[in-house]
Amino acid sequence: MADKKPDYAALAKQAVEQGAVPTAPSTLYFTYTRKDGDTFIGRATAAEVYLRKGYTIGAEVEIEDLVAWNDEQSAAAPATTPPPAPAPSGA
Repeated sequence: MADKKPDYAALAKQAVEQGAVPTAPSTLYFTYTRKDGDTFIGRATAAEVYLRKGYTIGAEVEIEDLVAWNDEQSAAAPATTPPPAPAPSGA
C-alpha cells in the first residue's frame, strides 16, 4: 500500500490558524490567487505567508528544475512585446 501524500495546502491553512509551520518538499509549488484574481506559481513553503495576505491556494505543481520550467513557460507564452518599428526612410 502506497503512503498517502500529505495535503500541504490544508497543513498551511492549519499553520495560519494554529501557528505550526509544515515542511513541504522543495519541489512542491502551488498556484496562488491574489485578492484581485491574478494567479501565479509560488513555493509551497511560502503558503503560510500568502494565506496571511488573503491569497487562496489552488492546484499543486511539482517542479523538479525551476530554471527549465521557467524556460518552458517562456517558450510557450505568446510574445507580449510588439515588433520594433521600422527604421525611418531617408528621404
